[in-house]
Amino acid sequence: MSALNLIRSGSLLITTSLVWGLAISNSRYPRIALSAHLNLLQHGFLTIAAGMLLKTEMVKLEGWQVNMVVIPHYLIWYLDFMNVCNTWWGASRTLKLASFVSLGQGAK
Repeated sequence: MSALNLIRSGSLLITTSLVWGLAISNSRYPRIALSAHLNLLQHGFLTIAAGMLLKTEMVKLEGWQVNMVVIPHYLIWYLDFMNVCNTWWGASRTLKLASFVSLGQGAK
């Protein structure tokens, strides 16, 4: 069941990537938007590959090992959502430390 859910999640990541690709030119930071688009696409392919690998008989995993594969692929959604948010607000609101250092206010 988890293999099928990973394949569905990966397909949804790819679909989200393709839809997000239409919004790249309208975003406030198009370079970050392009990066988010490519990350969604790569994560989608990786998630589908993990789901297909779990579905085959090539690898025999126990329950906890399957969870170690499945859970990070679901957490990818959070990272990609934050990346999409950065395209509208920039990295200064979500990455306070990075913006603090990049403005030259960091360690001197």
